[in-house]
This record gives sequence, C-alpha cells and structure tokens, in this order.
Amino acid sequence: MEDLFIQNNSTVALSEIPELPYEAFMAGVLDRLSGHAERHCVLYFGYRPTSDQTAGTDQPLTREDRLKLICCLADDKTHLVQLTSSVVSPAETLASFTAQHHNFELFERELHEQFGLKYTDHPWLKPVRYAHDRLDKGQRIENYPFCRSGSEELHEVGVGPIHAGIIEPGHFRFICNGEQIMHLEIQLGYQHRG
Repeated sequence: MEDLFIQNNSTVALSEIPELPYEAFMAGVLDRLSGHAERHCVLYFGYRPTSDQTAGTDQPLTREDRLKLICCLADDKTHLVQLTSSVVSPAETLASFTAQHHNFELFERELHEQFGLKYTDHPWLKPVRYAHDRLDKGQRIENYPFCRSGSEELHEVGVGPIHAGIIEPGHFRFICNGEQIMHLEIQLGYQHRG
C-alpha cells in the first residue's frame, strides 16, 4: 500500500488509510521518525471497527476481537500529515513504540487504559486519566500507582487536588531530596468536570 499524506485540517475516509501488519506498521512509523526532528507523532489512537472484515483477513471477527490503531505523523517542513494503520487483537501483547521513541508514551498508556492493550516493554504503563469508558473500572484515582522513592533519605510530598486557574484539577506528587525535586508525577483528571 502507498503512503497516505494529507494536508492539515483535511478529511479522508477511514477505508483509505493504509493498513499494515503491526510489525510493519511499527517499523514504518519508527523509520519515518528516526533522525528527523521535524517529524513527530501528533495522534496515535485506537477504535473498534464496525465492519465484519479487516483488510487481508478471510475470517469474520467480532468487534471485541480487534482494535484498529491509527497513527498520524506530522512533518513541520512539508506541512503534511501521514496516516497509517494496523488492526490488532486486544488479547495480543505488542512491542511498544515508547521503548524506542518517547513521543508515544501517553498514547500507549491511553490505549492500555481504554482497551487493555498489553506491551512487552513499555516503561511506564499507568492509567492516564480514568476516562468513563476505561476498560478496568476498578482502577480509580484513589488507588493510582504513584512512583515511590523507597529511600529514607528522600521524602514524598503530595499536593492537591488543586485547581490552578486554567488547568483542570490535579494532584502533584513530588519526590524530594531536601529542597531538590528528584521526581514529579502529575495526575490530572483528579476531579471530573462534567
């Protein structure tokens, strides 16, 4: 399949987005980003396709058996957005984009939270914002797995939930060595704003 490039603020039918096996999808995206500071991922998301078939598959699959991943890469020099996709099963354990390119960290965390996608090598697979449509309703802000220092020399300082004017309410967890901040973890979405 040929690459699909569009202008910003353009539309294209989902069926026109090239669909690749996950390994080729990942290799192609990472190759396009490698050594090109002007290229970056602006959107990486998934949805459950409604049709009974996927490209290159003879077997009908149920909606729960598959997840279509779409990646949008922007190029600041050409001002074009490249679109590509892959269909995977949420039951699969996938290699993580994040392990090779940090730009995908939040996108993959959200895919994990919403659809239960598992990764072999994601370094920080935690919930992002506890959306109402998350897969595991048992994960709540009250049991968020904050990073722990595990040292008697370091201390943790929790601040919030606070509202800082233009951002949503959030909780901020600092790990400090005296007055030096060693680590900051921000958990937005602490309060649902309706």
